Amino acid sequence: MDQRYQALCTWVAEALEIEKAELSVVSGDASFRRYFRFQQPGQSLIAMDAPPEKEDSNSFVCLARSWREQGVNVPALIKVDLDKGFLLLSDLGDELLLPYLNPDSPVIESGNKHYAQAMKALLKIQSLKPANDYALPLYDSALLQREMALFPDWLLEK
Repeated sequence: MDQRYQALCTWVAEALEIEKAELSVVSGDASFRRYFRFQQPGQSLIAMDAPPEKEDSNSFVCLARSWREQGVNVPALIKVDLDKGFLLLSDLGDELLLPYLNPDSPVIESGNKHYAQAMKALLKIQSLKPANDYALPLYDSALLQREMALFPDWLLEK
C-alpha cells in the first residue's frame, strides 16, 4: 500500500509494543479519513488515518472523550497522535442497522430494539453538557450549505 499506510502500521506496532502490525481496510467515509482494523486473538482495534493537512481530528478527540465520559457508547481513544494524524480506537464492531430495518412500519412502533437504542443514544447526545475543550460550531445556513456541497463530490462522484 501507500506510505501513510506503512507509517500507520509502524505507529500501531509501536503503540501496542509489538513487532509488527498488519491492518485490514474497514471502510472510508465522506472525508480524507481512512479506517483499518487491527486484530489479534482477543483484541480488535480500529486505526484511523486522518492526514493532518486535510483533516483536523482535534474536534473528534475532544468530543469522543467528552461523550464517553458522559456515557455515550463511542470508541475509546487508545492512542492519539494529532501531529501525524493517527488514532487508535476501540472497535465497536461492524454490525450494520440496515438489516434490522422494517420498511413496513415506523422504527419505534416496530419494537425494533436496535433502532430504539439508537434513538435513545441520539436523545442522550442532545442533552449532553458541552465538551470543556471544544465547542460545536453553530449549525447555521452557511454550515448547512458547506455540508450539502459535499454531496455531489463524496456521494455521487466518489
